Amino acid sequence: MVEEADLLMSRWLISIPVWGERCVDEFCAAGLPALDRAVAVLETCRDVDDVRLVVHTDQPDRVRAASGSAIEFRPVPAGARDF
Repeated sequence: MVEEADLLMSRWLISIPVWGERCVDEFCAAGLPALDRAVAVLETCRDVDDVRLVVHTDQPDRVRAASGSAIEFRPVPAGARDF
């Protein structure tokens, strides 16, 4: 049976596509630090049950090294171009 308190819990899925040298540089310098802070705040909220950060990238090692959060990595779709 589902408890009422469980119905009030929220789960967050944040999915970010970032690939190519320039975009990864900008993401690691500005976007990722902001996401790290946001995830840290969300994890302290009592009504947040789960926060997942998923990054689609061609450079997972660089993104992992720049982050303090747990990140799930997915490959870039075949044929994707850097804009």
